Amino acid sequence: MAQYSASIITIGDEILIGQIVDSNSAWLADYLFHAGFEVKEIRSISDQPEHIQQTLDDAIATTDLVLLTGGLGPTNDDRTKFALNAYFNGEMVLNESVLDDIKAFIVKKRGYLKLIENNKAQALVSDKATVLRNPIGTAPIQMFNKSGTLIVSMPGVPFEMKHVFEHKVMAELHKHFVLEAHAYRTFHVVGYPESELANKLEQWENDLPESLELAYLPSPGVIRLRLKDQVNHTHNINVQAKKLYEILGSQIIAEGKEKVEFTLGKILKDNNKTISVAESCTGGLLGHRITSVAGASAYLKGGITAYSNEAKEKQLGVNSATLEKHGAVSEAVAKEMAIGAAKAFNTNYAISTTGIAGPDGGTETKPVGTVWIGFYLEGEVYAQSFLFTHDRMVNMERTATVAMYNMIDWLRKS
Repeated sequence: MAQYSASIITIGDEILIGQIVDSNSAWLADYLFHAGFEVKEIRSISDQPEHIQQTLDDAIATTDLVLLTGGLGPTNDDRTKFALNAYFNGEMVLNESVLDDIKAFIVKKRGYLKLIENNKAQALVSDKATVLRNPIGTAPIQMFNKSGTLIVSMPGVPFEMKHVFEHKVMAELHKHFVLEAHAYRTFHVVGYPESELANKLEQWENDLPESLELAYLPSPGVIRLRLKDQVNHTHNINVQAKKLYEILGSQIIAEGKEKVEFTLGKILKDNNKTISVAESCTGGLLGHRITSVAGASAYLKGGITAYSNEAKEKQLGVNSATLEKHGAVSEAVAKEMAIGAAKAFNTNYAISTTGIAGPDGGTETKPVGTVWIGFYLEGEVYAQSFLFTHDRMVNMERTATVAMYNMIDWLRKS
């Protein structure tokens, strides 16, 4: 089976000056990998025509597929389609079907038709392109072919790009390429720093068959291990996966692309159990993550964000003497917060978070990044301490992630 290569090019000065983060490339790279492509490079470039054309030269010379996003809007600084048309020596023509789509889109959005010149301009396409219509926006997709390489230009707005790629572009890719998904499995491991995990798995990793490739993918609170077979033999992966489970056991919390909040929700739902949260340092992020899963109302009864000591006392029933003796960031307070949440919402389980998210507020005994997470488990109460980084947002994300992973671990042991 052929191995196809791909390049991803995101276009826009707003990316290069840091005004927006390029999330399109990460999403596309992940999708392409799962579809069976090998992504050779990702580039973010300016919208200058000569830069677009030079980058196309490089990409077409080395890859089978080139995906471009951005620069297809209705304003004068959206230059991608004109640069592509010039590159392929075409003529810009008005596509009546695209114009009809634009009119329908405007009526749906506004309730009436008011067409301005910028709207009409979006119906201009290259006569060298195969045009795919955009069902949720005004910028059509254009496809070109040169020297056996397929070039696809898509809108840069992330939700639009994702929709047209999944519902329009992938069907075209299946026409042009004989795709076979990569054989791989991904394991979510908790409880180890990356270096310790690598040391524990050293012998197992050394004994892997030559066709297997292991990658460590660390993220806040969890390390994902991706085991991929270069020749797509799933049997080899499954044999080694069994050995990996024998080594790590319950430290493997989940597999695949499944998010931790989905795994937690599934366990709760399958066992007809409920949970609540009491948050200080995460400021509602933990509850937000849990409720991001459709159907979370079946198991999450509610949450309390108690940032001040007064709120911890009044809303969660934390004892003032506990706060005075141990401080808000402590094992005792984390436990009382978890108990308070479970009582307030009458739930089987509860999670609490209290810590020093940073970048300031730390002390010698409780430096920035110190976090206590409490767990209420049908009458039993536990708390664990962690020391994270000096970055506030990273600490909040990591605390929420670790809290859910550790709750899963507790539930599987109970």
